[in-house]
Amino acid sequence: MSTPQCDPNPDRPRSILLVDDEPLNRDMLSRRLDKAGYEVTTASDGTDALNKIEAKRPDLVILDLLMPGMSGLDVLREIRRTVDPTELSVVVATALHETSFLVEAMKAGANDFLTKPLEFPVVLARVETQLHAKAIADRNRTLTSRLEVAHTRLEIANRELAQMFGELEREADMDRRSRDTARQRLHSMAVLGDRASKGIDQDVVMHDLLLGGMVAMQAKSAALYRVDGDMLRRQYAVPDAAQMPEELPLNGQTIVARIAQGHSVLTEVCKPFGTGTAIPTIGAPMVDPDGEVQAVILLMRGGPSPFAREDENAAASLAAILEGALQRTALTRTNIERMIRMAGMRDPSETFSHTNRVAGMSLVLFNAWCDRNAIPMERRLRESDLLRTGAMLHDVGKVAIPDGILKKPAPLTPDEYATMMAHTSEGAALFSGHRTPFDRIAHDIVLHHHQRWNGRGYPQVMQPDGTLAPLRGEQIPLTARIVAIADVYDALLSTRRYKRAWSRTEAADYLRNDAGENFDPELIELAIGKLDEFDAARADFPEVDAMGASA
Repeated sequence: MSTPQCDPNPDRPRSILLVDDEPLNRDMLSRRLDKAGYEVTTASDGTDALNKIEAKRPDLVILDLLMPGMSGLDVLREIRRTVDPTELSVVVATALHETSFLVEAMKAGANDFLTKPLEFPVVLARVETQLHAKAIADRNRTLTSRLEVAHTRLEIANRELAQMFGELEREADMDRRSRDTARQRLHSMAVLGDRASKGIDQDVVMHDLLLGGMVAMQAKSAALYRVDGDMLRRQYAVPDAAQMPEELPLNGQTIVARIAQGHSVLTEVCKPFGTGTAIPTIGAPMVDPDGEVQAVILLMRGGPSPFAREDENAAASLAAILEGALQRTALTRTNIERMIRMAGMRDPSETFSHTNRVAGMSLVLFNAWCDRNAIPMERRLRESDLLRTGAMLHDVGKVAIPDGILKKPAPLTPDEYATMMAHTSEGAALFSGHRTPFDRIAHDIVLHHHQRWNGRGYPQVMQPDGTLAPLRGEQIPLTARIVAIADVYDALLSTRRYKRAWSRTEAADYLRNDAGENFDPELIELAIGKLDEFDAARADFPEVDAMGASA
């Protein structure tokens, strides 16, 4: 079958192929789907269906499993031989009620199923759900393609950077001290370019690059101001933002505004924000692929030593690295957010705000653990980047759990609870293979954040003696132990269908009582000492109701 292409006309009617050997079934269902606004074609047998899919790929297939000749199950297996479930949704329909038969269909790659006799409202709901999921998957593929383009641009910028600093190093009139400084800058910028190409979480990456650029340029502070309409708004600052205004007018006379207006690097001894004491300042524009200034990077020194002319090339290179990293991480963040929002469509408790709160608190607890254990800064920066993003995806596997279980307002039966527990392994499968460090950390978090310190959590895994059992104690990955505490603390303080929101005191008492049972006792001790920072991280992402007000 041909490789699918991105849809050039997303507003066209969605196309459905209806495969059924019963003419009456085909005619009745196709007429009703047509009235519902879908473009419907039909096929009377498996061979006809495969030919039509080969000729023109539909958006969705409704496939009868019991057909003479080539069965629906055979058709499904042939489709899945070349087409991924995210590229073509297949909903199987059958009059059989045997669970094993439907299980075979789901194992063969069916996205959903319908039981005959068909009830049209159910058919329509399943069709809309699958087409919506396919639209999200199509969008993610488009974003991934853009991410690859951004990564290529970043690699080109790194090569140009190396060439530029090579030319700088070859200048004959440069004295020894200048040459040593140039070499240091070349190495620093190369390191920053490498770090920019590997980071995932935008906030962690940009803060790391800004801090690295400040050190490389021997500056005391640095800030990034984003162009937003007729204003420049502070987006990132190091070491802190105490003396930096949150916004500046784009048409003003500050050095930040003049850099944005003139698309050029400036080096001055000035009052960078229009007030205060004049200090050595250098800044450069961050320009997107269309030539538009998206932001301005500004570096400031506290002492009298001004920036030199040769520093302008380094500032321009830093701005290019930051722009490439900003574009790449923005696409990554968009992909991650779409995965989270897709999970949130299935589970109302798994909101975008909840996942961000869990990520923020996990980062607080991880840094507290690093402080206690004297973890080197390089490892802290590398793992905090991966942990924050992995924590946001801790419950992504819930997309595989049926609505009847996920949204059930009553207690789950033992069988339903067993199905619910599968969200850990279903989600972890997305990151199997460990192709990158992020895959490893995300896999550990998603699979093991319901493990318990006393060994009574889930899922069961293969032990060294060949038996299956849950992990316990320090067998559980550190990242999963951290996320488990942040997840439970946020859930306790949040309103759910089945509970009221607990007070901070009640939640803290719960954590203390479960230390050594459900949770790592050392991490609980650290968490209790960081509750103010936990609450600050939660405050950054309040829940909002349908009217947009904080819940």
